[in-house]
Amino acid sequence: MCRPENKPTEWLIWSHEHTAWWAPNECGYRTKRAEAGRYSFARAKEIVHKANTCLDIPWEAMVEDKDIYE
Repeated sequence: MCRPENKPTEWLIWSHEHTAWWAPNECGYRTKRAEAGRYSFARAKEIVHKANTCLDIPWEAMVEDKDIYE
């Protein structure tokens, strides 16, 4: 399904280290995707970049929240 033009994409952050999603407001972790925090592309990119600095294998990954436009 195509995303409506006026809806911004939100991003979730998966932590391989904690085997969970970043919580809202960057406060802890959640195992359920529905309870995960939603972040702008720019903020998610900053978080993931900072978390993965100097690592051989990334611990954190950005995931597009496609459910918001289904």
